[in-house]
Amino acid sequence: MQKNKKRVIIALAVIVCFMAVGYALLSQELTINGNSKITADWNVQITGIEATPISGGQNMDATFTSPEEPTFNATSATFNAALPMPGSGVGYLITIENKGSIDAVLTEEPVLDTINSQEPTDVIYSLTYNAEGSTAAEEGYLAAGEKAQYAVMVQWSKDATSIPETKEKTATITFDYVQDAAQDGKN
Repeated sequence: MQKNKKRVIIALAVIVCFMAVGYALLSQELTINGNSKITADWNVQITGIEATPISGGQNMDATFTSPEEPTFNATSATFNAALPMPGSGVGYLITIENKGSIDAVLTEEPVLDTINSQEPTDVIYSLTYNAEGSTAAEEGYLAAGEKAQYAVMVQWSKDATSIPETKEKTATITFDYVQDAAQDGKN
């Protein structure tokens, strides 16, 4: 019986040794290498502003020298309307292009209430989407490669009965585009 106990103990010791050696052989560090490359490109920007005639008014680029031409950067356009008389106005077409590979949405259309409440209050800025000059399938959405066009009108009310002290009205209109949420996880 003593002999069997020794054999069992020796057999168990040998099994434990084999298990330890097997564990050591099988417990190697596994290294996996890989590369990831982002190919998406965000590039939504204002690419141009052009003057347009307005019916019933004068276009200051054609008949009146404006103190400053409109200026723009990637996301905003600044206008300094200097109109010669009541009833005169000027119009501009702002072109926004998605030159990147990520679809974009306009977070909200620019609101001009604050600008229009400033003096002179008879000079009103308005903004409308110009579907004719746009390739975008819908207003406020710019898929990669599409462009949107907005018309800015600056009009001195023809019903104005006095000349205001402030004869200029500057406005900066900002277009805030963000990545289309439907695109999250697709790229």
